[in-house]
Amino acid sequence: MGLKILILEDSEYDAELIRYELNKSLTDHTCKTVHQFVDYKDELEHWQPDMILCDYNLPEITGDEVLEYTRSHYPEVSFITISGSITPEMEVALLKAQANDVLTKNSISRLPYSIQRILLDQKRKQDLEEQARFQTTLSEISLIFNSLEKFDVKVNKAIELLGEVVDVSRVYVFEDFAKGTKCKNTYEWCAPGIEHQINNLQELQYSSIPSFKPLLDENLTIDANDISDLPQDLIDEFEPQSIKAVLIFPIFLKQKYIGFIGFDETKFHREWKESEKKLLNTFCSIFSNALSEEKGKQKLIRSNKQLQFLVDEKETLVQEVHHRVKNNL
Repeated sequence: MGLKILILEDSEYDAELIRYELNKSLTDHTCKTVHQFVDYKDELEHWQPDMILCDYNLPEITGDEVLEYTRSHYPEVSFITISGSITPEMEVALLKAQANDVLTKNSISRLPYSIQRILLDQKRKQDLEEQARFQTTLSEISLIFNSLEKFDVKVNKAIELLGEVVDVSRVYVFEDFAKGTKCKNTYEWCAPGIEHQINNLQELQYSSIPSFKPLLDENLTIDANDISDLPQDLIDEFEPQSIKAVLIFPIFLKQKYIGFIGFDETKFHREWKESEKKLLNTFCSIFSNALSEEKGKQKLIRSNKQLQFLVDEKETLVQEVHHRVKNNL
């Protein structure tokens, strides 16, 4: 549907001029026109437009009153005031009241440029907010891996945070075994309503998906907005899981490939953003470091147990020798 634009204008002639300018320059948009404030409120609630184009001089209400109502009830909606004539003082007041722009009807040809600027500003703001959310999530994940909880608990908490901040259907970790000929799903998080697959993926043969490793080796990622763009063996693997889009990065431990981490989207074909790719790739590095530390810790525990066993065995032997010597004496 694209951009949804609601026009509040009492003059049908002026509304037609506005629609003409929109249709001339904007391709992906839908437009509705209302002439009364009561209809305007109804469309705001039920149609939920992205942008408002509002006449300033209306019979029953002024443009600044419409702006005040809109900002108090729908603060995220973009708002452009359009007036036959407007003083600099009125323009300043409207901008202070958080109108995104103020245009005169004589300069209506500027409308498409104003809309593009507003959309660009919104995109920049959204990108900054997303970047802040992602950085916060990575910081929280780092704190989780530095906690004293069991490793499995840490990983499950981390991938839950990851899945929620990206708003994806499924997050998973696969680790290799059987000398790299097989892999198994060791960790999985699913959004509410998404079917778990972990129990079905405990012995996945790489030979059944021959294009997987070469594709991952070549690009260091598998990035598919639509799985139908992938080789047929991967389509055959992903389709039964209701997967529509995937994003996968490899896991390396001491420069050796040991598995992969990925996102599944099962609700729609999804174009993965660069920020999402960077987030997942960074998580792979965090996970790899945490896994390396965990393996080192487990190795140390095994060594300590073995050492304690030898100490205990030696102590038993000493006691036995002492007992025999004492009895002989």
